[in-house]
Amino acid sequence: MTRTHTIRRLSGICVVAALVAGCATGPQRAPLYDWGPMAMLVYEDLSNEKSPGEQIAQLEQHVAKLEATRAPLPPGMAMHLGWLYQRNGNLEKAKFYYDKEIAAYPAHRTIIAQISAQQQEDKR
Repeated sequence: MTRTHTIRRLSGICVVAALVAGCATGPQRAPLYDWGPMAMLVYEDLSNEKSPGEQIAQLEQHVAKLEATRAPLPPGMAMHLGWLYQRNGNLEKAKFYYDKEIAAYPAHRTIIAQISAQQQEDKR
């Protein structure tokens, strides 16, 4: 066997090994967040299929489940819950969830300030 033939053979083996390794699936990781019914509730809200009260009940139940397992709330979930409470006129609960969102995701402070300002304008 010549040296060139050996090099080609090794190169071929390396290419096949790289392809096999690239196609292999690694261990499946659990998702970072448990979104629960969030996507469906947002859809139902936008299509007026569920009242804010019904959405609040479902989200509160999911938040309780997450807190019981010490899982983090997904970004925007507490903000959405606060917004639902704000729409229902429960401003104390809205503020509670807005503060919870800001504590977990400080970058959301701006959007929450805009939502709260909008609510103040709507009251006038």
